[in-house]
Amino acid sequence: MVSFLYSTALVAILSISSIQANNDAWNQDLQKTCGTNMPAHSHYARKVLDGTPAHYNESPWSVGVYIPDHENKTVYSTATLISDRHILTYDWIFLTNVSNEIRYRSDLSAPDEWTCSRNDPHMVLPINQKRQVAVFADILHADRLSGRKQLEVGKVKIINGCVKPHTMNRVAIITLKHPITAQEKARPVCVGSDEVTKNEFGFYGFGDNRGEVLDARLRYTELHGVPCPNPSHETFCVKSKEPLCNGDFGGAAVKKMGDKMKAIGIYIDGPYECAKADKNTVYTFANLTSIAGQICDRTGVCPKYLSEKITTTRTTHPTAVVTTTTLPPFTLAGSITGAPTEVPHSPGDIGGDHAEGDGIPYTGTSVPGPNATNDPRDTTNDPKVNCVVDDDDDIHIHIKLGKFRETGNEEDIQVIRRGPKKRAQKI
Repeated sequence: MVSFLYSTALVAILSISSIQANNDAWNQDLQKTCGTNMPAHSHYARKVLDGTPAHYNESPWSVGVYIPDHENKTVYSTATLISDRHILTYDWIFLTNVSNEIRYRSDLSAPDEWTCSRNDPHMVLPINQKRQVAVFADILHADRLSGRKQLEVGKVKIINGCVKPHTMNRVAIITLKHPITAQEKARPVCVGSDEVTKNEFGFYGFGDNRGEVLDARLRYTELHGVPCPNPSHETFCVKSKEPLCNGDFGGAAVKKMGDKMKAIGIYIDGPYECAKADKNTVYTFANLTSIAGQICDRTGVCPKYLSEKITTTRTTHPTAVVTTTTLPPFTLAGSITGAPTEVPHSPGDIGGDHAEGDGIPYTGTSVPGPNATNDPRDTTNDPKVNCVVDDDDDIHIHIKLGKFRETGNEEDIQVIRRGPKKRAQKI
């Protein structure tokens, strides 16, 4: 019996190792191809409202995200493709602020008590909210979707969405259920850069989304870096040659570096009404180089400059790996240039569409017995294991995968043996 349990544990670990290897290979291929074969914007294009029109396949990383609001009016925003199934946008498309309280935009309901009860700083939209989200790629007009394939959404996660106070203006990650295919004619841009760069960027966005659409065509404008009113490692600020509008949130500040197009920031804060913006308006972007570690953790999209900065330490017993990523500072005029930030680093999501964020309370993960618990916050990450040993000579093997599901790091798999004589130890 013991041999069988050890064999089962070994098979589980080997299977997970195989998945992780596939995930690493996928990311390596992505880093070779992201941002390549993308034409530069033509400066001789005719002007339209708030910029110049983008041409077909000029910005294949730009996608449209749509959601109905509480009045059943569809609002949309720009989003940025960073892999064949991961998209970056911003939290305001899904959330809104009502009397200083965070509400879901689609129905003005408040997040329930389980949304942020799992010791995870990132907010996952419950399944009923996720179903409201529509994504379309390969579009030049945000209001012309006839004949376009809707991309099915698997998960929406807001980075640090459970960290209070929630001031909004945070990056959100959309994970698609199925990878984008060649049919969609969309290609991912690279995430961030550790190269020193001039503070000049290009930007593509869909413009005004207030219902009375003035011009929903994807268009291009130029940005240049300026000091931020409130400097931060995780943001930088720009002025724009043409005003940015509410439908531009979630779009990327991009720069061609060598043969690759790289997204340096995501537009997260600025005037909501286009008419309130002018050439002196300052816009805030999330610094993708600074938060690349968090994106890597949640998606498996890990730029090469992260792996080059990894330092690993090991303990002798039990075997454990502690990995940290020292992020190179990417700074613009007026931003903080202090010490680089250290964040936990591990490969991203490798599993399927599990129960996370479903809006359904967990019923506990412990083995049934007199000490079992139904506390919805009791997951397999809990340091105790409620495993019942019926006899002094029994040996029970408990494989804990809760933390691994989040990190994708096989060192987070815990195999715990209980017995004989009710002794418990990690193996």
